Amino acid sequence: TDEIKHLLASDDGAVVVVDGPVKPAVPPVVRCRSASPQCWIRTARPGWSAVAAVVPGNDDPHLDLTVGFGRTGRAVASVLLRQPDVELAWVVRRSQPSGCRSAGSILGVESPDPATVFGIGECSAADLFAEERVDAVIDFSSPRGIDYYAPAAAELGVSMVCAVSSFGRDVSKSFELWGRTTRALCSPNITVGINFMLLAAKALKAIAPESDVEIVEEHFRNKTETSGTALRLARTLEVDAAQVKSLRAGTIVGNHEVLFGLEDQVVRIRHESLSREAFGNGALFAARELQSRPNGVYQMEDLLLPYFTAA
Repeated sequence: TDEIKHLLASDDGAVVVVDGPVKPAVPPVVRCRSASPQCWIRTARPGWSAVAAVVPGNDDPHLDLTVGFGRTGRAVASVLLRQPDVELAWVVRRSQPSGCRSAGSILGVESPDPATVFGIGECSAADLFAEERVDAVIDFSSPRGIDYYAPAAAELGVSMVCAVSSFGRDVSKSFELWGRTTRALCSPNITVGINFMLLAAKALKAIAPESDVEIVEEHFRNKTETSGTALRLARTLEVDAAQVKSLRAGTIVGNHEVLFGLEDQVVRIRHESLSREAFGNGALFAARELQSRPNGVYQMEDLLLPYFTAA
């Protein structure tokens, strides 16, 4: 590790002089919180050195915006902070952060990662990338989140893992453009299980094209729109979107079921998200997989297909 030789703190921040071995490709980065002597120092790590940046949304009406980000973004950050071979460099939220700037401290997760929280109005994505280059951006924000970081990420070749459920506009041409210079993944549901389910359902549909297909999705009571994952299942299986059955109750994270009615038998393929950490695990899988892929536009099922066919 690096040795901190001198630390001089004042109300305006801190000055740090670092003495010790540092990998040339991974320079130390000092994170200082205004009006506080606390600093976060980024050091090189052995093994896979990808740095994941999360851009979570905070549009949950029940969320205290002074302490962090949206429910899913918080869950994803928690997963990343617990990984020994991945460093969470920074978090960007829509509103201006106040108080603590460490995502780990906010979430109660012990981690050496800087995970500094920024407000989207404080700096541009280009400035963040210039200060600390990352290997991947993981986005669970809002339909406009890609406008903030994607052009800069594509220019620098930073992988993009976008899990926004719906954009309300056609973004396919934008992703095609970004895919020329980096690896750009866009999937409304990034869990490994739901994408395995999608591949399995496609296979059964090909085997029994005459079967009756029903799609049911269940979510928490305040979710008003039809699940983007269910709509994608409908498109893939050539089911009219109007036929998707939606149930809303309690705090269900997200359940999806595809029912195949064949002659003399019924096949049900069901996936249940037990917690939002499932999205974090899926995003981490995607970020790792993209590192070895050529530039292009991907969906989560593209990353799973080689495992599916190998089995």
